[in-house]
Amino acid sequence: MTIPSFHHVVQGLGARRVALRRMSPPERTATALQDLTCTSSPLIAATALTYLASGRSVVPIAPGCKAPSVVDPRTGRSTLIRWERYQGALATPAEVRSWFTGPQPMGIGIVAGPVSGVTLPDGRRAGLEFLDFDDAEVHARFVARLAAQGVLFLLEGLPCEETPSGGRHYGYLCVEWAASTTLARRFVGMTPDGRVQMVTLIESKGQGGLCVVAPTPPGIHPDHPARGYTMVQGDWTRIPLLTPAVRRVLWACARALDEAPPRHGDHPTPAPARLPTHGRRVCPTSIISQESKQVRAYALTCLLS
Repeated sequence: MTIPSFHHVVQGLGARRVALRRMSPPERTATALQDLTCTSSPLIAATALTYLASGRSVVPIAPGCKAPSVVDPRTGRSTLIRWERYQGALATPAEVRSWFTGPQPMGIGIVAGPVSGVTLPDGRRAGLEFLDFDDAEVHARFVARLAAQGVLFLLEGLPCEETPSGGRHYGYLCVEWAASTTLARRFVGMTPDGRVQMVTLIESKGQGGLCVVAPTPPGIHPDHPARGYTMVQGDWTRIPLLTPAVRRVLWACARALDEAPPRHGDHPTPAPARLPTHGRRVCPTSIISQESKQVRAYALTCLLS
C-alpha cells in the first residue's frame, strides 16, 4: 500500500481545500482532523508518521484493543505487542509504516511521558501527560469546576479529543510529570466478599501509559466499536508547555470530583489550589511559562505565547 503525504490527503477533503491552503501546515493538520471520522488506512498511516515526525512515540492499536497491538496476518486476530522500548525511544518510520499499511484500519496510540516530550533550552525534559475523562458528565463537571475557579481559559490551548464513550482526552507538556495516576473515582458497590468496587472517573496518563488518539476509526474501541476518536480542538503535533503550577491546578480540580469514600487513614482532600491573582484578573500569558515561547523553534511542539 502506498502511503500518501498528508498534503495529498488534505487535498482530497473537497470544498475545504481552498481554505486549508491558506493555513500553515500545523493549522492545516489540525483542521483536517477536526471532527473527521476516518476509516482510511492510508490517512491513518500518514497521520501516524506526522505524529512521529513531531516527536510523539507512536504505537499501533488493533481492533478490540486499547493497548499496543497488531493484527496477526495468519489468523486475523488482534495480538498484544511488547512496547516497553517505545516508552524510552521512538519507533522508526519503517516500523510505523509496517504497523499501519495492512488492509485493516488500525488505531493510533501515543505513549505518554518524556519520550513524547521536548528538551528545553536549559536541558530539562518536559514530558507528555494526558488527562483522561471517562464520560461526558464528569468532563462537564470538571469544566464547571475550572469556571468556578476562574481558570477555564487553561483548557483553551490544550489539544482535546472526544473518545468513543463520550469522554475527553487533553494533553500537555510539563517538566513535572509522573506515572499514570487515578485522580477521581466513584463508589459503585460491594462485592459478595466485602470488597469495595470503584470505577475511575478521571486519571492522568503519564510515564508508562498511553492514550488512543484521533483519527482512530470506529471498530477499534472494545466497548464502543461504533464510534471513533475525533479531535475537538488542536491536534497532537502541537502540545503546549505548562508550568508545574498550572498542572497542579488542573489536577486539584480533577481530584475535587473524587466520589470515593475515604479509606482508613486517608487525609482529608485539600481544597483545590488557586493561582495567585494579587487582586487582579489572571492573564493566561502570566501562567504559561516563558519556556513555551523559547521552544517555539522545536517545530510543532509548543503553543500559548
